[in-house]
Amino acid sequence: MKLKYIYHIAALSALFFSACTQDDTLMQEDISSPGAFSIRSVSVADFSAGSRVSNDGVTVTFEDGDRIGLMLVDADGNATENIPFEYANGVWNNVEDASYSGKIRKAVAYFPYVENLSPVASADELKGLDNWASAEEFKDRDLLVSEIEVNAPELTVDFEHAFSLVSFSAEGSVTAGEETYTFPIDLSDVSFSIGDERYVPEAMDGKYLCLMDGGELNPNDFRYFYTIGGTTYAKTLSEALALESNHCYTFPCLTSDGEEASVAPGDFYCVSDAGNAVVIPGNAASLPAGLACKGIVFHTMDGEEFGSFAMTNGLASSDYAGFNGSHGLVVSIVAGQSFGGSDDATVKGVIKEALDGLLDVTNEPNGYKITQILKEKAAEAPGFLFVALNNHSEKIAGATEWYAPSFHELKYLIRGSANPEAASADGADRINRQMGKVNGATLTGNIPSVTYHSPEVGLTGFYLMASGTGNDSNWYGIAGEVYHPICAF
Repeated sequence: MKLKYIYHIAALSALFFSACTQDDTLMQEDISSPGAFSIRSVSVADFSAGSRVSNDGVTVTFEDGDRIGLMLVDADGNATENIPFEYANGVWNNVEDASYSGKIRKAVAYFPYVENLSPVASADELKGLDNWASAEEFKDRDLLVSEIEVNAPELTVDFEHAFSLVSFSAEGSVTAGEETYTFPIDLSDVSFSIGDERYVPEAMDGKYLCLMDGGELNPNDFRYFYTIGGTTYAKTLSEALALESNHCYTFPCLTSDGEEASVAPGDFYCVSDAGNAVVIPGNAASLPAGLACKGIVFHTMDGEEFGSFAMTNGLASSDYAGFNGSHGLVVSIVAGQSFGGSDDATVKGVIKEALDGLLDVTNEPNGYKITQILKEKAAEAPGFLFVALNNHSEKIAGATEWYAPSFHELKYLIRGSANPEAASADGADRINRQMGKVNGATLTGNIPSVTYHSPEVGLTGFYLMASGTGNDSNWYGIAGEVYHPICAF
């Protein structure tokens, strides 16, 4: 079983530790107060705050099968045993029934337990006994230590981290009304150098972290590097920094851009616990607490374009304030359903009659208007079904109700806003990257629209667009593929 971290952390693999062993293990003698050792409780201190640092709040919990080692030290300072304790059902079990002796004055507890370590008399010596940095998982690199005075067989273990934690991260914030939300920003190409040595920390939850075994970081030879939004930055310290064990040192990854970013494709359209719309920038590594992501922005509009969009779809633009004055289109993180009707002449006839004047219109964002027509027909025409939006009845704050996109709106979704008339999957690739951050429904296969094709000769039906290429799929009929509902704000 694995040790869990509430804040998942990874660590640098290239750390350097001295290694030493002891060939002889001293045996206990003259047990004056017989009785097996037991552990009353185990605690783990968080990485403490210090100079240029913040408390990372790393909380450790144990699971069945985890093992603690207990090295015993007598009154003369001789280390005598390396005893394992195994966690099971909330209890630390003395698996070898090791006995307490009145000669034992001290114990050095550590985690994770290593069977073949020769006993030592201090936590500092313990750090050099094994190459902790070679472990694959952070829990096995993050050596926990505790020195305990022993005057009874029952022990209390208060662990601290044997090494220091170095963290690189960037933060952004968005204010909506009276609420401000802070979030980690996605970084890339993060590394640091000490002298001529360059290191690459590992990423987890928007932070890049590594364990260090003490030492001092000097402005003259310490540099750290990172990229945000395509721009690379290099930073250093203003003064020397001595690293201490059990401390976390956080290095801010700042940009020179102090302006508030406007809404852009790839941003997350969220709703707060209070029911307000909040747009979080797309470079967020994760979303702040108190927000529920409803969709991904895939196209933005200025006031003039939004006014035209509203007129096309019979909406009043004054009913939609936008977010901080910005407007756009959002695709749901939850996939819709297929059209719902059968591919027969009756259904096609109803659609062609209902959409008279809107057939073959592939250059207008009129999906909202067409969706309302199809919903009305489904309510009044016997045998005509339109269930594509049945799992999208919720109207989210600040936006229109969910609707099925037109073919023109699919151009923005699949091809992207930069060049919507040229076939590509640029937009779908961006949306799918963002969907991965929020466990959303990715765009795959053919994506149907509600734009209807009705030539005098040939096939009739709804236009579809291939998500992988941005091409018209050249198949027309009643869509069997699922729709991806969108809305406007």
